[in-house]
Amino acid sequence: MSLFWVILAIFCFFIQWYYKDKIFVALFFATFATFVTTIVTENLALHIICFYLCFIVLSLYFKIVKKSPLLRRLKPTTFKDLVGKSVTVAQPIDPEKFHFGLIKLGGDTWAAKSINNTLFKKGDTAYIVAVKGLFVYISEQKKEEYHL
Repeated sequence: MSLFWVILAIFCFFIQWYYKDKIFVALFFATFATFVTTIVTENLALHIICFYLCFIVLSLYFKIVKKSPLLRRLKPTTFKDLVGKSVTVAQPIDPEKFHFGLIKLGGDTWAAKSINNTLFKKGDTAYIVAVKGLFVYISEQKKEEYHL
């Protein structure tokens, strides 16, 4: 049973290291404390009680004493926030052959059109100037918002 708590503690540690949320710190220390109780006793009920008590105490500590949220609040992204962002062309945009191509923005793929009928090759850097419907309009120069 102690191997389970060690694996869970390591898992929570790496998740906390990646996401930086306080809830995973509380989970890590609760699983580590429960691992220590597995060395002292083999009573499963005590393991579960120890885990819950440690988790609740640490959660209250972060919430009340530190006054920090357990989970980060991500700011929602609007289409206006995308204007001016640098993107990488994933599929060529040739206004004479195709009406649109594909771009990569933060790991997401978007359908894009050239605002001034410029040829974009794969790997080129472009800037978002407008978003309308399902398409992102791009330009080779960073401009302020373009009204379609």
